[in-house]
Amino acid sequence: MFCFTLISLFLGLRLGGDENPFEKAELAIDSGKFEQAAKWIEMVGAAPASPLRDCQLAYLEASQFFRKGDANQALTRLASAESQFTAIQDPHLKAKLYHRYGYLLLVAGRAAPAEIQLKKALEIKAALKDPISQVKTLHTLSDCAHQLGQIENVLKYSQQALDLVAQKFGKAHAETGFERGFMMEAYLLANQPKEAEKLVSENRDLMNTDPIKKDPRYADYLRQIARVATKNGNFASAFFVLDDAQALEKQAFGEKDMKRIPTLLQQGDLAFLMEESWRGEGLFREVITILESNQQGNSPDMARALYGLGMIYKEWNNLAESKAMFSRAQPIAQKYKQKFPSLVMEIEKEMAAFKPAP
Repeated sequence: MFCFTLISLFLGLRLGGDENPFEKAELAIDSGKFEQAAKWIEMVGAAPASPLRDCQLAYLEASQFFRKGDANQALTRLASAESQFTAIQDPHLKAKLYHRYGYLLLVAGRAAPAEIQLKKALEIKAALKDPISQVKTLHTLSDCAHQLGQIENVLKYSQQALDLVAQKFGKAHAETGFERGFMMEAYLLANQPKEAEKLVSENRDLMNTDPIKKDPRYADYLRQIARVATKNGNFASAFFVLDDAQALEKQAFGEKDMKRIPTLLQQGDLAFLMEESWRGEGLFREVITILESNQQGNSPDMARALYGLGMIYKEWNNLAESKAMFSRAQPIAQKYKQKFPSLVMEIEKEMAAFKPAP
């Protein structure tokens, strides 16, 4: 046994024994390599019992649950270790724990407790002088403020994020250009479309270069541009911008990738606004096809697509098909009522119209 241990140790050193199993597990989970991640997680669990080990395990297992689409189980797993967060000394892990816990609370529609956790994460990240990590938490805090109806805080957090990126990279850098896209969305939420339009103009020359246009994030930016155009009533312009986003996403990710769904949903809604619902039908149907091919038939995006189809069939006076779409959407949307209350209300309103008068 002693000899075997020495040989194993020697081989471990030769083959990279200084590898951090926590970091390796995290990387494998992010890459969707769950079998590989399980081996690294087992190594983390083999360490002597301590708050550090328990928190690492909770973080990794919660991350794996979330990556597999089970946000509720992820939240439960991380909540089970919350009492130990303060006991660990590693500030980087502590910041990750608070951020992930806050994010999962937000996904569950619990914005108030989410805000508390996210502020703890932000405080630690600020002390670590890690601007990019701070920006990630500021984005989530902005989403949190939106869910709480605190639009002034949406603007505050978004501006702080933009300032951090501009300080790190400079105002004329692509990263700053992408960050201005998030600031545009904040202005739209605050009903300040003219301020958003100013940022579009400020970014025009910077973002109109081939290297940036080949960045997959450019599709996200185009969606933001399209939202500004839509808010200002330029529907046709917005639709063409989303066509460009679709082309980029197909090339970058493939036809059936889930990353295409936000663009398809946005373009489907826009087609309905443009009174070109025949286009919207095809776009919402494509969303459903992608979701089903990825075994995500009970996701909120499915409820959104079904609701969109229901509205289109209602416009076409195909009431039987319209009711069928709303009926499919209703139980799915109910699962996410805390996070998407307006969607649930809209579906319930449409379903009520089908009930016979007393």
